[in-house]
Amino acid sequence: MQVKFLGKIRHPHLLGMMGFCLEPKCIVFEYMHNGSLKDTIFSSSSCGAIRALSWHTRIHVAAQICSGLSYLHLAKPIPIVHSQLTISNIFLDRNLVAKIDGFGLSQAHHESHVVSDVQAFGLLLIQLLTGRNWAGLVDEAMLVDKAALVQVLDKTGGAWPLDIVERLALLAFRCLGPTKLKVEVVMEELEELKKKCVELVDRRRGEISSTDGGEGHESCEIPCVFLCPIYKDVMRNPHVAADGFSYEKEAIEAWMRMGKDTSPMTNLKLKHNFLIPNNYLHSLITDWHIKRSIPPP
Repeated sequence: MQVKFLGKIRHPHLLGMMGFCLEPKCIVFEYMHNGSLKDTIFSSSSCGAIRALSWHTRIHVAAQICSGLSYLHLAKPIPIVHSQLTISNIFLDRNLVAKIDGFGLSQAHHESHVVSDVQAFGLLLIQLLTGRNWAGLVDEAMLVDKAALVQVLDKTGGAWPLDIVERLALLAFRCLGPTKLKVEVVMEELEELKKKCVELVDRRRGEISSTDGGEGHESCEIPCVFLCPIYKDVMRNPHVAADGFSYEKEAIEAWMRMGKDTSPMTNLKLKHNFLIPNNYLHSLITDWHIKRSIPPP
């Protein structure tokens, strides 16, 4: 029953079921290169892929999770609830795109089941803000005492804009509160926050470019995920191909124009030639340039 149920659910931010085995009994899900969001946020390890998620990447991740949750809650004729939504059940792929683990999905038989998902999402927002398991670290009084709110922020997220922090914390408390906030409303507010993030990042990039005088700075180590597998250079316009890898759009298009229908990374045949803009990776690369005072190309 679980296999049939999961097989009918498809969404970009829900962990995709690839298949199942009868012996031994197991369900096979898509591989998520960066593990769980819990490991990424709470781990102090510096090994592997990018461990510290920037503040604006966390906003994107929150919106992605909410998008998946909204898809479930708006299912017809009966809403689908997760019932076990935690930071441990959110996974990140190679491009730091968030997907919700499908275990625990079931049809809602009471409104309280839907409400519990929204409350769990509110707790998850607090964890994205603080980088710690929530145990009274943040309370509503901190929305007034901004200095106290700043003290509990996860500093590995970079220079959090205070207005973004306030809005995200307030949204978290509304999710946790008794008002029975609908996930569609949460999604609308997160989309507004995403737009604000893009504006702030673009503004900071412009300020750095204007003060730099057009002179480049010596670069430090470049995260490998930022490099185009074909050009071996930091990507300016990353796009995801059918093999799941991100490439500089110009590079992968040239590859396909040469008549090559296989993946440059795996050498397996590509199922299609469609390319999807990787806005989240582009945002990470932009933030990387900003933190190092290197104007993006």
